[in-house]
Amino acid sequence: EMPEQGPFAGPEFAWCWWRAFGTPGDQLHILVAEADNGVPAGILPLYRKKGRSRLMPLGAPLHADYWNFSVCETGRQEAAKAISAALAELPGWRCLCMPNVPERSDSTACLLAAMKAHGLRVLVEPAPPCMATSFDQHLSVESLLKKSSLPRIVRQSFRRMEEHGLRPDFSIDPPSDPLVDEIIAFDLERGMGSAKCTGFFTSAAAGRFVKLLAASQAARDIRIATLRFDGRLASYLFCFDTPRELQMYFTATDRSLTLYRPGVVLTWLVLRHSMDRGKTSYNFLLGDEEYKRRWRAAPLRQQSIRIYGRSPIAAAMMSGRICLRWVKRRAKDLVSSRSTA
Repeated sequence: EMPEQGPFAGPEFAWCWWRAFGTPGDQLHILVAEADNGVPAGILPLYRKKGRSRLMPLGAPLHADYWNFSVCETGRQEAAKAISAALAELPGWRCLCMPNVPERSDSTACLLAAMKAHGLRVLVEPAPPCMATSFDQHLSVESLLKKSSLPRIVRQSFRRMEEHGLRPDFSIDPPSDPLVDEIIAFDLERGMGSAKCTGFFTSAAAGRFVKLLAASQAARDIRIATLRFDGRLASYLFCFDTPRELQMYFTATDRSLTLYRPGVVLTWLVLRHSMDRGKTSYNFLLGDEEYKRRWRAAPLRQQSIRIYGRSPIAAAMMSGRICLRWVKRRAKDLVSSRSTA
């Protein structure tokens, strides 16, 4: 159990994702290790697309910014051994791809050691990091960002709102059906031909997924932060509330209101809210975009793990992957050397 990583390793997230994004013909493989009393001690939920030999964790590769092996703290090694034995005997697969795994994870390290012991081949590669702002000893957002231009931008935004008679209203609430419907409609203005908003809901499946998630037990850890101008939604943040941090899963902003920088203002207010509630950090999750660094976010290193089966074809696939990686690295070095010359 790793609550600090939010819902991504939890069963509610996996089941909601499968119900929304699973398609006819996809195969679901849930590997479960049971303790002596019959209680699940470790769970590895996987799926395989129709006609493919590659396994993926539920939620991967696009929707689980963190991913990890769900296991109880007690009996971790025994659970990892049982899961690895079941995976080794599972027919029809050649490669298991596990993206976005935190680099420092005792549970994953235990699982990989057990897989190697069962003759499976492990290939570890670097993956895009998550970005998180640590509050350290700072008591306010102003002191945290005093060397940034963001405090000045926020002050300017509030001044412009006042000059134009706009009344900002900030709230952060658990999900409700009306609120979820509102943010989906807000995002889908882009899909209707408007360049007004950018957001998460590029498909109907994404909308189903968020509605299922908001109606599941995972809803207790979901918070939706909104900024409204005179009742009109200007920006929102869909977040996961963990014991130590708030995690920003996706967001959207009304582009017609860029004069007032509603996305920046909302992030500022959410950081202040997190500090007031004793959180130690604010996690922007996957991706190292430059705007996150302006909020003093630092990278949290992640890795991509590929597990190959014991067949000769799986071994050839791993060798091909290693060769391709070497060719790409050499090509990059050649381009770099020519540009400097």
